[in-house]
Amino acid sequence: MKHLLNCLLVLLTLTSFSPVMAQSLPENELAIRTVIECETQAYLNRDAPRQAACWATETGLSQRISLGDGKLVVANGDRPSLCRGLATCFRELPDPDPSTFVHTDYRIRIRGEAAFVTFHQAMYHPARPDSHSEQVRYLEREADGWKIVHTSALYYEPIFDKSLMTKKP
Repeated sequence: MKHLLNCLLVLLTLTSFSPVMAQSLPENELAIRTVIECETQAYLNRDAPRQAACWATETGLSQRISLGDGKLVVANGDRPSLCRGLATCFRELPDPDPSTFVHTDYRIRIRGEAAFVTFHQAMYHPARPDSHSEQVRYLEREADGWKIVHTSALYYEPIFDKSLMTKKP
């Protein structure tokens, strides 16, 4: 429960997700967003056990990350192998990453014990260019709440096109 409360605090303070909005969301949508936000913050904190705790306990977990340079990161396995892979990855990354993130445009489709989620993620770092991605999560409800089964992300450079701007009357 303490972990869930900490994650909810992260959700309310680091994103554009307001307390008023949180009160108006259905319980399952709020829980799903909380897991996604916690998983992102655990990544930035380089906390492999906490990040892995956001994932399902079953086998068949998967990640597909398309980086802005065209490279693709693919991982499949179970929670223990995910945790080992994260720990290995985190040893090669700065600890922790001071970036902040904002998740917007959530689209959540819940069917029974499963949920399909898409959203936009923007990452802001004081010394690096902003990062943008379109994210997908597939989650399933377990005894202790919603857990991630699959994640994918498409990183890209936003293009500002003046022709798409609406003209003022």
